[in-house]
Amino acid sequence: MMKRYSLVYQCLILSALLSCSSQPTKPNVDQTEVKKPEEKKDTTPVAISTETQAKNNEEALAQSYKELKFAQQAIYDSKIDEAVKMLKVIVQRNPEIAEAHYNLGILEERLGVFQEARNYYLKAIESKKDFSPAWLALSMLYFKNNDFQGALSEVDTKLQSDPNNIGIKNARIRILLNFPGKEEEIIREAKLILREDEQNVEAMISLASAYDLQKKYELAIAILENAKELAPNHPEIFARLSRCYEALGEHLKARLILEEAVNAPAGGTAEIHNQLGLIYHIAGDYIGASDQFQKALSLWPTMIEAQINLGNALKGQQKYIEASQAFQQALLIKPNLPEAYYNLGILYLDGQFENIPNKIDQLKQAISYLNDYLKNPKDQDQERINALIKEGERLMEVEKKKQEQAKPSAEPTPPPAEPTPPPAEPTPPTAETKPTTEAQKPSEKTDAVVEEVLEDPPAAPTKPKEEKKIENKAEPDKTDNSNQPKPEPKKEEVQDVEL
Repeated sequence: MMKRYSLVYQCLILSALLSCSSQPTKPNVDQTEVKKPEEKKDTTPVAISTETQAKNNEEALAQSYKELKFAQQAIYDSKIDEAVKMLKVIVQRNPEIAEAHYNLGILEERLGVFQEARNYYLKAIESKKDFSPAWLALSMLYFKNNDFQGALSEVDTKLQSDPNNIGIKNARIRILLNFPGKEEEIIREAKLILREDEQNVEAMISLASAYDLQKKYELAIAILENAKELAPNHPEIFARLSRCYEALGEHLKARLILEEAVNAPAGGTAEIHNQLGLIYHIAGDYIGASDQFQKALSLWPTMIEAQINLGNALKGQQKYIEASQAFQQALLIKPNLPEAYYNLGILYLDGQFENIPNKIDQLKQAISYLNDYLKNPKDQDQERINALIKEGERLMEVEKKKQEQAKPSAEPTPPPAEPTPPPAEPTPPTAETKPTTEAQKPSEKTDAVVEEVLEDPPAAPTKPKEEKKIENKAEPDKTDNSNQPKPEPKKEEVQDVEL
């Protein structure tokens, strides 16, 4: 009995414990008084292990580089605002990504905000000291004002403080391409860089460009093809390859290389589209050329070269008004641009403008543009532009004479001396009409009358026959009046025709 009782007792205790755990009761007042005070929570941040932090950084970096590709594609698709937003998010998350700063600088430069572009290039260099594209872009800002010496001076100063910086060395030899006679120095410096880094694409491009200047096009092409294998989407490689093939007379290859660049997944740059447009323009494909120039301007709205080339392509299509607008837009981008004035002068000298009815006004405009060009001319153009101005003045004189000669025909002529009245109400001759004398021959009267009648459409169908009849009857009247006694009816008929 004891064992059975103890088993039942154990079961009761177990059931009581289960019921207490499932339905807890509220504590009594006494229980709250003896409750221990709550411990304060530790708000100090929990230290993350080095491995976890590194993993998070790697994931963020990978995400940023993925977004960087999307931003670059947005640039190629002319979605500039979208690209700027993505790039700013990237540099905020990972400021060490030099490519993001560099692309922001490129966008600011294309919008004409050069100081902001310079700041982004400097940030890219801070992130990566030997980042050659940023050094090159920084130097190119001087090229906007043709200040090659200023660019070289800044790079030399930077190189003194950091003589082993390959990015600065690449920028220096690229600047030297704009100085005649520096080809051997460029070749020597580029080879030194390639000894340190045999896959340095920028040094390979500079080396090929120097050989291009020396007209060693086959050697330049070989180097650029090697560079293309290392950087298949580098736009400058395509541009320089196309120029080399163009110099060799292989125009088809030159065109196909640029078309390969613009049809690539990443798309072409503004420079590539502009260069391809020039090839189309030379071939006479003005529509294709204007399309490429417009694509270049969508990527780089302030690209002067593409803006001027667009105007010439529209002129080739005989769209003279649109061409004038393109040249005027170039003047808005860069006021007093000599090339814009020159092209406007030629356009108004040769073109046909429906919105300018008077040709003399158009020629005056042409001469005005050419005179504006002469304010900042090139030395070799002075004589040629003066000749064009003289030609415009000569055309104005010719046009004035044409207009003076056209005035009588343009103005309504006075009524004829003997107007043809309606047959029912004949009118007497006007004061200017000379009366017919008796000595005047009937044939002469008839000829004069027929000329007037032929000018008047209502009487034209019937009078030529009368003329023949009158002339046939008038001749025998002169020869033999006795045999042909019918002169009187003829005179009456001629008078009727006069009336």
